[in-house]
Amino acid sequence: MQRRKAGPGKKESAEITGGFLLRALDAAARAHALKRRKESKVPYLVHPARVVERLRSLGIRDERVLAAAFLHDTLEDTGLRPAQIKKKFGTQVLSLVKQLTKHGELDVKQLRTPEAVLIKMMDRIDNIQDFMVIRGKVKPDYIEEAEAILARAMEFEGRSNDPVRRELRSAIAQLIAEIEKARRASP
Repeated sequence: MQRRKAGPGKKESAEITGGFLLRALDAAARAHALKRRKESKVPYLVHPARVVERLRSLGIRDERVLAAAFLHDTLEDTGLRPAQIKKKFGTQVLSLVKQLTKHGELDVKQLRTPEAVLIKMMDRIDNIQDFMVIRGKVKPDYIEEAEAILARAMEFEGRSNDPVRRELRSAIAQLIAEIEKARRASP
């Protein structure tokens, strides 16, 4: 892969090179080292890797978006700091990770870009599927949060000029299907 810099008029501190995603995977692996998912006890890194794979299956190829997906839980769950993400991956990746970082309750208004919404939907789908496998159900408040994410996604999908509109439509359909399954299985 050739080196690419940010588009015209955009400053970016980190260049994208052939190793960009590997560096993001490595940073996530180091940040989540020895951590396990609360319920399934699988290595935590499996979760962000599945989120990345879900995004790729939608057709997302933007390495900054995929890097942010690898790093999406690092600010809230690990010792990784914003300055480290900015230095290694640039301001766009840091912006996406910050949008995805929960500060207590989920606030979908902090999802300010369609790319952040896409990552959040794939994150939520992965979590819902985990809950269904492990518990056989999903807590009602978690389903309500998924519906709030869905509503936010529909706001972006309605804008005809969003560059990821097709991917948003596909992700919306997937999240609707997961919410419906979770509702049927949960009291």
